[in-house]
Amino acid sequence: MLLVLSETSIKSHWVKHEVEAAIAKEEKDPTQKKTLIPFCIDQSFEQTDVAWASLLRHERNIGDFTGWKDHDKYKKAFDDLLKWLKYETKKEESDSP
Repeated sequence: MLLVLSETSIKSHWVKHEVEAAIAKEEKDPTQKKTLIPFCIDQSFEQTDVAWASLLRHERNIGDFTGWKDHDKYKKAFDDLLKWLKYETKKEESDSP
């Protein structure tokens, strides 16, 4: 699940529910790859005291799409996200028996 962190999403009860479900799924089977892939489009997650967002801030790498309006910054962030997803896929394949 790709999670867009923004001022609006952090305030959303629906997003809170989905994030908590994804984290619970990951904790249930730690051998599985990460279910939740967060990235930010603004800096609101850095100042929030919302519990699930604070947890992600401290325990995850968060993709940086804050420059999404600038074509070159967006492309770099998108390329970085694709590299990370490919890395995770390869890692999962090598971990399989």
